[in-house]
Amino acid sequence: MKPKTKKMSDEDYFAVGDIFDGFCDPIQRAEELVISASFLKRVYNSNLFDVLKSGKPSYSRETKEHFKFGTALHCYILELDDFYDRFYIDRGGLVDNKKEVLSEDDFNKIEEIEANIKDKYPDFLDGENTEIAVFGEIDGVNAKCKADKIDIIGDTVIITDLKSVFYNPFSLKKYKGERTELIRKLKDLNYDLQAVFYISLIKDIYPNYKVEFQILTASKENHSVQKFKLSNDFLESGFEKLNLTVEAIKDFKGGYVTKEEIL
Repeated sequence: MKPKTKKMSDEDYFAVGDIFDGFCDPIQRAEELVISASFLKRVYNSNLFDVLKSGKPSYSRETKEHFKFGTALHCYILELDDFYDRFYIDRGGLVDNKKEVLSEDDFNKIEEIEANIKDKYPDFLDGENTEIAVFGEIDGVNAKCKADKIDIIGDTVIITDLKSVFYNPFSLKKYKGERTELIRKLKDLNYDLQAVFYISLIKDIYPNYKVEFQILTASKENHSVQKFKLSNDFLESGFEKLNLTVEAIKDFKGGYVTKEEIL
């Protein structure tokens, strides 16, 4: 099985495993469950029962703006052909309400980030193996992910995830050569869980390859970009989180947890 390239705007991708649409009963949603990294993070931060009852999450205005910036950055860097169909740059004129409105300041930041990626990591912009949708299963539970970029070098599959951050990664405290503050921030966001989730799905497709996960941070603060390979020590906590969340889902789907216990 080979992963298929899907565009960020591809409705087929998002239709798979969207457990919060089309069902009135939150428990019925679990019967069609296809887990994603964001779903696993919600389960880990709360628990499966609360997630199934609550449906779609609600976010603060600040968080929504951050998500919008991250989505626009990904679209501009990886799917430029779709960018202007999805986003409208607000330059003080009439606003196109049919599109996501992006401030001119944020758009300028995205352009500067792209210029820095082009200068420092031009291979990331080669258009090869980007926005890869991967469908599989983890321990019998259906799963999906979308990798920003996948490269195969020798016997190693390298997953690169573009991540926008509010801070400058280089300004964070270091200890014995490690960027301890960056590691703490990423773990607090359960990025270790997301990384091992992606690794597990890709490993199922390429069982004879080593799989590595790296992030390409793009700072909204000063527009700098930097790649960081996630170490085995960092990923260890992610595997612990993944096992906990998947076991909770398996217990529910296997009938070990009843509807009454959730309600």
